Amino acid sequence: MEQNYNDIIMNAYSSLSPSERKVADFAMENMPVLVRMSMREVKNGAGVSEPTVVRFCRAIGFEGFTDFKISMAQQMGSYETLFPGRQDGKSDLEQLIRGTLQSERDLIDVTMRCIDLSMVEAAAKLITRARRICFFGVCTSSEICRDASRKLVRLNMSVWNHSDIHDALLLVSEFGPDDLLFCVSHSGQTPEIHELLHVVHAKKTPTILMTSFPNKRLCRDVDVLLRTFSKESTNLRLSLLSRVGQHAVFDAVYMAVLSFMEGHYADMLAQTTRDLYSRESE
Repeated sequence: MEQNYNDIIMNAYSSLSPSERKVADFAMENMPVLVRMSMREVKNGAGVSEPTVVRFCRAIGFEGFTDFKISMAQQMGSYETLFPGRQDGKSDLEQLIRGTLQSERDLIDVTMRCIDLSMVEAAAKLITRARRICFFGVCTSSEICRDASRKLVRLNMSVWNHSDIHDALLLVSEFGPDDLLFCVSHSGQTPEIHELLHVVHAKKTPTILMTSFPNKRLCRDVDVLLRTFSKESTNLRLSLLSRVGQHAVFDAVYMAVLSFMEGHYADMLAQTTRDLYSRESE
């Protein structure tokens, strides 16, 4: 198979049974250690039977659990595998670029097939109702938060964007049920986000989490989960596909926000556009 196993899972996800999806979710959440897990550990962790694990493996194109684990282990290589056209110390630039852009196009296709529109709608409703909104993400995720907050500021919303946990804690310390915390974590393993979600949960502040790898520990304090579908491994990634997927999902949320505003956004966007053009013409 030319695709890596994460792509294969996501391409088949919508056709899996509910119990098979539990195995899919467990596999993607535990990617770094799954190759060392036994069948028993996987079925217990996913909360399913052994035949369900086997059916899941066959549903995504493998002969069985062992074949699936072998394929997954082969995908967890080095950064050298990102340059398949390399010959005599040189890379085939056209092949490299086309392969990257094809992967991004495939990711958008998967996002369109698998995005949960009910969660998009729920997130948009929380955003439109919120008195204050805090976006939080670290490293690459902070760039997604910055772009998202900029979009909402243009709609005259009270939005803050933080990548430092101390600044975020100072802000949310005064949050309540009328406010909103929006966190972004591709890996679903960011400890600062877990801490922040736990704090605002005690204040009954609504929360949204955007991630490709939801896990029970992180999600227990989350009201709305926005799944992204980039499966770049957490130990081997260039932050290309994860960024594309996160932008795409938030753009969907943003359009839902605009639809709930029923045309009231037009004057706001026009005013900020005029102000920006006015500054550039000075």
